[in-house]
Amino acid sequence: MALRQRPAALPRRLATAVLMVLASLLAFAPTMVAAERRVPKVLWAQRRPLLYLRVVIPGLARDSLRVTLNDTHVKVSGTSTDDGTEYIMSAHLFRKIEPAGSSWEVNDLGEVQFIIQKFWEWRYWPRLLKEYKPKSSLQKNLQVDWKRWKPEFDDVTNEEDEDMLMPGEDSDWLDDEVALRKAAVFPTEEFNRDHMPLINESSFRSFLEVKDRPQQMSVVLFFERTYNKRSAAHQQLLRLFAATSSVVNRKVQVGSVDAKANQKLMRKLRLTQFPTAKLFFPNGDMFEFNPAEVKSVKGFAMFLFRQLNPAWVDIRSVDMFARVFQQASRVVLGVFDEEEEIAEEKVANLVAKTYRALPEPPPIVFSRLNTSLLPDLYEASSHNSTVSGILDRIGMRDLVAEGYRGVVMVKDKQDPIPYKGPLKKDPLMGWIYAKHFNVLEEITRGNFDEFRRRNLPVLYILLDDNASTHTELLTDVKTLAQEFDGRVSFVYTRVSTSGDLMEHLRCEYQGVTFAVMEDFVNEYRYCADATPTKPLSVERLRRLTDGVLANSLKPDKVASQKVPDPKDNLGPVFEVVADNLIETVMDKEYDVVVHFYAEFDEKWDDDEFELAKLGDASEDIPKLKITRINGILNEKPSEFPEIGYIPCTWMFPMNNKHSPVYFNKTTGGFNAHRLLQWVKQTASIVVDVPDIPDPLALGRPSGGQVGEGVAGGEEKRRTETPSTREPKTGKAGKAEKKPKSKEKAKLDDVMKELNEMRKEIKGGKKDEL
Repeated sequence: MALRQRPAALPRRLATAVLMVLASLLAFAPTMVAAERRVPKVLWAQRRPLLYLRVVIPGLARDSLRVTLNDTHVKVSGTSTDDGTEYIMSAHLFRKIEPAGSSWEVNDLGEVQFIIQKFWEWRYWPRLLKEYKPKSSLQKNLQVDWKRWKPEFDDVTNEEDEDMLMPGEDSDWLDDEVALRKAAVFPTEEFNRDHMPLINESSFRSFLEVKDRPQQMSVVLFFERTYNKRSAAHQQLLRLFAATSSVVNRKVQVGSVDAKANQKLMRKLRLTQFPTAKLFFPNGDMFEFNPAEVKSVKGFAMFLFRQLNPAWVDIRSVDMFARVFQQASRVVLGVFDEEEEIAEEKVANLVAKTYRALPEPPPIVFSRLNTSLLPDLYEASSHNSTVSGILDRIGMRDLVAEGYRGVVMVKDKQDPIPYKGPLKKDPLMGWIYAKHFNVLEEITRGNFDEFRRRNLPVLYILLDDNASTHTELLTDVKTLAQEFDGRVSFVYTRVSTSGDLMEHLRCEYQGVTFAVMEDFVNEYRYCADATPTKPLSVERLRRLTDGVLANSLKPDKVASQKVPDPKDNLGPVFEVVADNLIETVMDKEYDVVVHFYAEFDEKWDDDEFELAKLGDASEDIPKLKITRINGILNEKPSEFPEIGYIPCTWMFPMNNKHSPVYFNKTTGGFNAHRLLQWVKQTASIVVDVPDIPDPLALGRPSGGQVGEGVAGGEEKRRTETPSTREPKTGKAGKAEKKPKSKEKAKLDDVMKELNEMRKEIKGGKKDEL
């Protein structure tokens, strides 16, 4: 059988097909090369609140442009019509931005222009990108937009805060060379704001509309995006609100408003201090609260969900009445007519909602009882022992019998207190807050701050372990507490369970029940010590209370920091606290200078430096001691003379301790030169040390340059004293009358650097910018 031969045309057709494919590939090759991806040129400039970006794509095909903007990234992609090249730029920015407040457009040259709103408005960014990678294509194509460039010192709105650190930063960010390469790691900014938009005056009303949404209410944080001394608190609250918004977004919508940028809206809402927050309800109710009192996401979420519950517990049956008063020891009871709404009911309803909007409300239950239920309660008391016992325990039997209508404070084992004040919100709120305290109450960690906010002296009864004597003593103390109700808070606790309260009171425990009176206003403590042979009595408590209210007693303890360890307190400026202030200044072996300061004082950094120079200059004088005391954290002992306003400086000479001398800084300022002159004049000993040069005579303000902090400027000041600085000279060799300003010096440095860069670009040509 002969084999069938393959046709000769098949190899020729196959070869032809291969050649056609190769030809098409070769024809398509230029297109493949042209479609490569490149990074476009990016030009940028900035202001304190803004970034300016220009992304240059030659011959941009507008239909190919794609722009993505979120709070950390800017992404741009597009195709050039010149050669078909695809340009892609993805920039991870140095810090967070606000996409809602940013915009972009394509200009006539085909450049994509951005105006980007920084989320935090403060100093200039040291760079545009989060990571500094000098070899990356984007970094190589990144240039300064000189058309929009402006030096930072021309954009300063508050020179005092010019060098203040942002939250999450350290002093390295103040060094331009270090900041250029330093890793931009800011953990406090790593939070999700998807459920918390930044709204403004135009979008505020639409944000509050929840009619067709699942949310039942809105909460808005009003804060300042411009950095200041409270910025850390603003940033912490922003993170808290953002984290909580992810938990509550199905029921509550959460937003934020930049208060400084929306001042007209702030005036409408009558908001003047920030940060603050408001609750907004669909019926038009709105309540302001202090967001700083919210401590955690869980606590904040529970607070918001609580706002969705009724402000009142409606008592509609005898059984509900029994349940309310069995579970609650303090009840604000509104007895109202269901058919007719009286004025008291309207005011009480507003007050109940206001108390509900407190992050840390007092332990009060607001209940509403219809007058139609009073006959049923009266009838049930005759055959229901539970209802009868409750009416007797809370003293409500007479009010039920007479058909009382209005607001009444009902507390366990005390007579009910009807409200008889004016029918206004503030008086009723104040009455409820004052009357909800029991005349004698056990103090715990949970209610300690509540008593402190009451702003009344507190008498602590600190019980020993002998429980058999407690009941009789507390019964007698309760009678005394009723006499001073509204003027003194009476509380009790056991020493064994008091925790750190004993350290707070700083009175010694002798093993038996004793008492301490604390004056929260003056931070004074009065101890009523007791021993086994001299036990605590009600009469001693009465004398103590009368003496404190009459201001006729000397306090045993005042607010004080811990006495410094002598090993650490070596001078030449010695730290003093309230507990050793009298002992220090009345030491007859020394002339003592004491300076009262406040750390939050904006001039304290400079004053501290001048005080240290005085200490260094007088360190070798054996009978002179320079001291300082924090006048905020340490209360002035009662026997100490009045010091006036803080900061202030006093001299206690050895030969006349009871006639201290005041240093007047109103003329000439607070500087080491004047301080030393004053010490030489007022000291009882001879202070034979060289004078400190007068900074005013050298043509510079005392305390160093404005804006230099302790960390960055103190070392410089210590090494570069006025005596070592040479005055600037002019062309003729004479000292200039006016020293060059800080801003002028900065501008000269920048322009000099720009000229050098220009020369390098021009190949060394002398072309001044």
